[in-house]
Amino acid sequence: MLNIIKADLFRISKDKLWLAVIIVILIVFTIPSVYTLSGMGGFSMYDQGVYLDEYVESRLPDYGVEYAYELTTAQYREIVFSIDGYMTDIDIIGGAYIPLFEMIIILEVLLVTRDFSIHSIKNTLSSPVNRKTYFFAKYVTLLMMSFVMVIAVNLSVWIANIIINGSVRSLPFGLLILYTLLSLIPLTAFVSLVHAAAFIIRKSLPFCLATICTSLFASNLFVSLSYLLGGGDTKFVRLITYFLSSIYSGITCTDDEEFVQYLLTSIIICVILTAGSLAGGYLFFRKREIK
Repeated sequence: MLNIIKADLFRISKDKLWLAVIIVILIVFTIPSVYTLSGMGGFSMYDQGVYLDEYVESRLPDYGVEYAYELTTAQYREIVFSIDGYMTDIDIIGGAYIPLFEMIIILEVLLVTRDFSIHSIKNTLSSPVNRKTYFFAKYVTLLMMSFVMVIAVNLSVWIANIIINGSVRSLPFGLLILYTLLSLIPLTAFVSLVHAAAFIIRKSLPFCLATICTSLFASNLFVSLSYLLGGGDTKFVRLITYFLSSIYSGITCTDDEEFVQYLLTSIIICVILTAGSLAGGYLFFRKREIK
């Protein structure tokens, strides 16, 4: 297993295109977000003791505008900075699942589905490497690189925020570590689901379409269906807070009075998804013929 992990890490590190993608995504999703104070995606159950959207809307008459999207970036920054003690990097870190999930999917293509596409997996499995070793070695590699990316993104946001908005508007380093560690819980579940999907679908293009569309649009589709079938019932709609993308955002909402209960429920969901997807993906891979 260790040899497969080392070989994959070496192969990825030599892939200049992949390294370029990481750098571009870090730049595109970090610096502009920190300056405009707009999260990279997702939503928060609670925003540091204030409902940010409602607070901004209450200040709109002061600027002679009716809708929040008519505010200039400078005006929006002025409003947010008027909130005493508001940290401008929390929502951005909480919404970082969009670039992270996309990079994980790309990594899975490079590590797994590409092997199926070029049929190199046959040569690998004809050697002393068995299917169990192959499956879990690839999983460990993907998980390790996903953890590194989370740390890189969070540190990039935090450092850029200190430079652009000042340390007063930045998370204490201890909280940054806490949020980073908590974010590994839904991230592990997502990596497990993606890994299982790769061994079930096998083809790179269908895999990318299925996983990217699901990760980006599943929550919106669920909300639409909830209003269509359930009439927008609050309890039904609240289920969306337990989507992996929502859990990733929700771990930054430690000021919410229901946070501990929410965190415990989220951990249970993530453990079930992780165990179920790994077991199902491996069993499917073990029994299915490789062509």
